[in-house]
Amino acid sequence: MTEDDPGFMIYQIGKPFPREVHQEEGGKLHIDSDGSLMYLMQMPRLTKQELAAFHTGFNTYGYLETGTTPPVAFWIWNWSKPLCPSDANFNAVIADRTGVNEYLKEAESGGVKNTIIFLLLDRQILRGIKIIGLEPDAVLAFQATIRKQLELNRPFADFQSALNAMYHFTTDELYAMSRKFHK
Repeated sequence: MTEDDPGFMIYQIGKPFPREVHQEEGGKLHIDSDGSLMYLMQMPRLTKQELAAFHTGFNTYGYLETGTTPPVAFWIWNWSKPLCPSDANFNAVIADRTGVNEYLKEAESGGVKNTIIFLLLDRQILRGIKIIGLEPDAVLAFQATIRKQLELNRPFADFQSALNAMYHFTTDELYAMSRKFHK
């Protein structure tokens, strides 16, 4: 946020990230209050090779809706080496409802809001930004899962139980179960 425009967030490579971030290694999927889909990747002690792989990106990714109640939404990204594949889950019931509602609205062009912003962090420092257009079918499937989660409106303990049922699978196994997409 700036002094001139308190509603505008500035992200600068090599600078401290302008909001609170998780400190544990791994990723977190987030929908911002404006409806932007973001994936925050925390990689302490990031190497030059990992940074280069982040900029190279990924060629394939998957989307998985679990058969649990409530359903869990999983995204799986197969990053270029030496980065490992990563996965993220999402619970719309505990997310910022304003952002989720914005995300679910159709894009003004009549299409689907299919961009995702990847933010690569080394602790509190922003090291990379990548914006990708996801396949509309993948986004529509994700939005359908979000709507199911909101309709069921199950307590967090139920979501956690459904999520725990999936965490005996590796990221590669989750990807194998997912619907695959190419960038």
